[in-house]
Order: sequence, then C-alpha cells, then structure tokens
Amino acid sequence: MRHPLSAADIERFQTVIARRLGLQFEEARLEFLADVMRRRLELRGHAAQVYLARLETGYVDDEVGALAQELTVPETYFFRHHDQYRAFSEIALPNRMGAQCACRRVRILSAGCASGEEAYSLAMLVREAHIDRSWDISILGVDVNPAIVRKTKLGLYSK
Repeated sequence: MRHPLSAADIERFQTVIARRLGLQFEEARLEFLADVMRRRLELRGHAAQVYLARLETGYVDDEVGALAQELTVPETYFFRHHDQYRAFSEIALPNRMGAQCACRRVRILSAGCASGEEAYSLAMLVREAHIDRSWDISILGVDVNPAIVRKTKLGLYSK
C-alpha cells in the first residue's frame, strides 16, 4: 500500500529527524526523506499522523534506531578526509592546546564517526604530535546508527 504524504508530513518528519537524531536534511533531500518515511509507514502499518505523533512524543521502541540506520552513511575508514585531518593536526589541535595551556586538558568529540576509524585517526594524530604526557587528552567517538555502534564495540578493523 502506497502511503500518500503531504508536504506538511514530510516537513514534520524532517523536524522530528533533526530533533531526535540531530540530522539535518536540505530541501534537495526531501524526496529521499519521503521515500524513507513511506518505507517505515509500510513496515509499521501506521498512518502518517499516527507515526509522526509517536516519533514526536518518544513513544517508539526501536524506530529511532531503524531511522538512524536508514538515514546515515556508515562509510568509514582511517584518515578518510586527509585535508580535515591535516587541519586538525596543524591548526585545531595546536590552537586548542594553546587555549587550554593552564589546565592542560583537551576534549575532542568525533561525531558521526561510524565504527570508530575517525576517532582512532584523531588519536594517532595526537600521538604523533608528541604532546607532553602531563596533558589530559580524551577523544569521544559517537554515532547515532545502532548497528554501526554494535560493530564498533567489537573493535575489529580490516588491514
């Protein structure tokens, strides 16, 4: 059964996704969001209004996780975006360390890091910077896709 969706339904879905998962989708991606929503409605057997109300109120079991799987790209590998890592090691890390010199503590968040290669890449760069061991440096990798997080917990990576 094809679920008809109004522009208001899709906009409401876009807002829920932003609020619940922190994912932002531009106007050009609204048809993709509509397709995902139609698939989820079909699978759940709900009308759009019921489905959206459940998402908005938090009355869902594993639906948010299922949406995270459908809406995120689990592509990851070590040093994935070379220019970003170069900017981190040459600009961001030295700037943060300069700003935190008195407390000698730096906290790094690797958001959307899939199975962790990005966070480990940052750790390697920090290690290569030969920072005095008296510094307290921590790196936290997070992702909203529960399937990828389960893989991350295994800590197994290809060569």
